[in-house]
Amino acid sequence: MNSNRQIRSRKGRSRKAKQKSKKRSYEGVPSFTTPGQFKSLSLVYPPRQRMKLKFWAIQNLSLAAGFINYRWRPSAAFDVDPALGGTSMAGFAEISAYYSTYRVLSSKIKVSVSNPSATVAPMLIVGPLNADPTNAMTSANITACVGNPYFKTSLLTLLGGPKSTIQCSMETAKIFGDPMIFSDHNFTSLVTTVPTNNWFWNVALVSTAVVAATYYVAVEITVDCEFFDRIFLPA
Repeated sequence: MNSNRQIRSRKGRSRKAKQKSKKRSYEGVPSFTTPGQFKSLSLVYPPRQRMKLKFWAIQNLSLAAGFINYRWRPSAAFDVDPALGGTSMAGFAEISAYYSTYRVLSSKIKVSVSNPSATVAPMLIVGPLNADPTNAMTSANITACVGNPYFKTSLLTLLGGPKSTIQCSMETAKIFGDPMIFSDHNFTSLVTTVPTNNWFWNVALVSTAVVAATYYVAVEITVDCEFFDRIFLPA
């Protein structure tokens, strides 16, 4: 009886092995989806659409005074850099042809900078603020940002050393401390302007001495943006 069970067990394992080998023979073969398998939409575009949008820039910062800051406005995907104006994120104009209102739910920032000085090592400070810091913060206010638990810092290496990189993320509901952002329309805006309530990414450099050379700061900002209030599409 035991020998018969062993034989049946071997045959069962053999069949399973053959089935697995057949499945493996199809690996790498592209699969196709027939049109009937796609989930249909109620209209051309859904009533609400979430998208990841990205903004990238290189900002020149001078440490002639020993400190400097520059801020961006991620909650306003229509115009991220208030100092320049007209800095909408890539893809924003295209999706705005279908929706009339937007809301930014969260954002991430990546800041990279190299030190051109061989004698002075400044501190890089990056973080979110729920009030406009402007581009003219005092040295004391910039230093106070280090005490903010949402801020991150990195001491730049001297000339020839590796670049310093800081990454931060923040949600609009978290920085304001209330989920009201989903019901208060001050956190939303028409696609032709910016919201009433905004928050900001602040990037600063502080040094113990004046540096004559310019610092080139690479900034990459990503936002999770929600578009809604679908525009009527004429035939």
